[in-house]
Amino acid sequence: MKKLIALTLALGMICGCTACNEKSKETAVPVTESAELVLNAADIRLGDNFKGVKCLSHDPLSGNIMTFGELKNGNLAGFISKNDFGDYTQFDFTLQEGEIFYNAALLTGGRKAVLTSLGAETMIYVYNFNGELQNTLNCGNVLAEDTYARIYGCEEGFIINDNNNILTVVSSNGEILGNIDLVHSMVQGVSLDTDGVPTVVYTEGNVTYTAQIEGTELVNKQECSTLTDTAYTMTAGFGEYRLAAMFNGMLYGLKDNTWVKLCDFIDNDFNSISIYSLAMTGENEFAAVMSEANGSTMKLLTEADISALESKTVIRVANLVAGDLVNAPAKAYNSAKPDSPYRVEVKDYGNANSLYDDRITELHQDILSGNAPDVITFNSEITPGSFGARESIFVDLYTLLDKDTELKREDFLEGYLEGLDFNGKLLQISPSFSFKTMVVKDKFLDGLTSWNYDQFAEKIKALPEGMKINTWANQEMNYNLLLLMDYSEFVDYENAVCNFEDEGFIKAMNIVRDNHIGLTLEEFDSWMNESGGFDVYNEGQYINDESMIYDMDLGGWFGLRQTLHARFNEPATLVGYPNENGNGSFVQPSECMGIMANSPCIEGAWDFIKTVYFSEGYYTDTNGVYGGWQYPAVEEYYVKQLEKQKSATYVDENGETFRGDKLWIGPDMDDIVTYYEFTDEECEKYDKIVREAAKDVRQGDAVIYDIIREETMPFFEGDITAEKAAEIIQNRVSIYLSERYG
Repeated sequence: MKKLIALTLALGMICGCTACNEKSKETAVPVTESAELVLNAADIRLGDNFKGVKCLSHDPLSGNIMTFGELKNGNLAGFISKNDFGDYTQFDFTLQEGEIFYNAALLTGGRKAVLTSLGAETMIYVYNFNGELQNTLNCGNVLAEDTYARIYGCEEGFIINDNNNILTVVSSNGEILGNIDLVHSMVQGVSLDTDGVPTVVYTEGNVTYTAQIEGTELVNKQECSTLTDTAYTMTAGFGEYRLAAMFNGMLYGLKDNTWVKLCDFIDNDFNSISIYSLAMTGENEFAAVMSEANGSTMKLLTEADISALESKTVIRVANLVAGDLVNAPAKAYNSAKPDSPYRVEVKDYGNANSLYDDRITELHQDILSGNAPDVITFNSEITPGSFGARESIFVDLYTLLDKDTELKREDFLEGYLEGLDFNGKLLQISPSFSFKTMVVKDKFLDGLTSWNYDQFAEKIKALPEGMKINTWANQEMNYNLLLLMDYSEFVDYENAVCNFEDEGFIKAMNIVRDNHIGLTLEEFDSWMNESGGFDVYNEGQYINDESMIYDMDLGGWFGLRQTLHARFNEPATLVGYPNENGNGSFVQPSECMGIMANSPCIEGAWDFIKTVYFSEGYYTDTNGVYGGWQYPAVEEYYVKQLEKQKSATYVDENGETFRGDKLWIGPDMDDIVTYYEFTDEECEKYDKIVREAAKDVRQGDAVIYDIIREETMPFFEGDITAEKAAEIIQNRVSIYLSERYG
């Protein structure tokens, strides 16, 4: 592999804001590993009455289900039926002027409740068994503005769930009886359980509990295994399952205080991550509402006959990140090739609260025991080097490419595969990449098309007063902003050597400190306490010269056009990251995958990778995987994506088609920039730049990142010199490279 950057700026940026945000290690028992069920999905015809279903509500005692939503004529209504969704009774609801609907619930005895807000007042409308309005309750100022709110029935009357933070207990006549404050807990969800008792699932410290709600108190508190931070939807269970919940496109049931993964929807062709309301209607049977482009759809999910599936060879894919990122490609393959002799399953390592180190350790243990998945998915934390790059535990994918009749080496952009390989062996393959560079307006560069450390420092010192270096300059730790300096020149993975005592690396450290780029540890902690970690960003900051450098990922040709034409809206240069070599633009591979050398079904694993990741569907985002937001690594699709930027159009609110696109840059609807398609000259110019960068593939290494972070902190705090920090980093990284790559 070409020289790799120890960690790019992107990793530092996403650590605190992605769905994979890490927390302390959980002590609770994890969810069960494999899905228990395969579910068939059939449309529920009752849903055809609605333009959009708002929610399902299930009374577990009577078995009745309410489907509430907006009818085709625009009115709101609730349909009450049994679990076959056949015959139903209906009640209608009309919002007052300025009133906002939040939620509706089916209560015991066939009553119904609708939760709204009218101005500052929280309203509950109660309907009787016959669908007649029985009571209108004004509960006062209960709900926060722009809130997520749900309502449940209880013995006292009602429980209002405000953003999973405050549970307000309301009497049957609208009197506020008290609150249950959950602000300092991580609430996974609230629902009635199988006995019809309101139940909350929440985490305190590192332990997750269920507790029933009695009056304004939590009672019968019991430890349970960890589900996740927040379930998309939670409902009463059935039979041996007390509760059921959806998280990240997967279905779980709570059995004996352990969350059992019931279905991962690997064999379904719909996007299960869009399920937002759920009711468990019987044993291994569920009703689900999911969002669609034009509204919603209702599905009845029932247990499938898996005899045909059992005859297939299973391809196991490792999921080392929390969520649905690997499930979507598995679904895409199983749906695209129903007659294939292979079936793809996902092996999850850990849950949303698992540390990456623990996930890697568990995978290492599986590899050592001979129980490893067939396909390993790599990212900026986990690379082939994480397992010892010189060990022959992965297939050399060149051997598969060279005998494949559909995908060849020459199909890729020139130099891209060579940038991914290690000492001539392709241990991983990637279908797409992000282009990493810095974009700066020409007026701040004075003719520079690239810059070294000294030139970078000179331009930073010349910034107008009050102008930020970039979006993150006042928020990120300075050891993260050190990554702005391209130090890949100091690491050579193929020869397992490094040179952090080089004058260039020391110079980069001093530039960050001397120009006060980023925050010290004390400053960072103070900012976190004040802001909660949220960065202040607006699209107009580059147009208005509030920030100089745009250094975020440019995801695909659309992203580059938007940045140059809209975010800057005047001549700008892809100047790259500063380094002594003057070559500061590069690419980061996405969706990297390798195949275990001892896999019993290497051909099947390759068929999965090729079918899903190197297809038209991947690059056009039709599979539910996200290649459309990256630069294609395959020449054919790369050219197609670039060509689209020559004919960009948008449709306005009146249905008229116009050239270009729009970008909102401020809070008002009028704060927009209309930006136009790339010219032939622009396409040719930027195509050359991106193609050259595609020969320089860089991937992260979490270990080296941690070393640099740890050992530069004393320097930025003023405790040691840059030379001393560089010496320590050199020693530690040298040992690591020798162990893993030597």
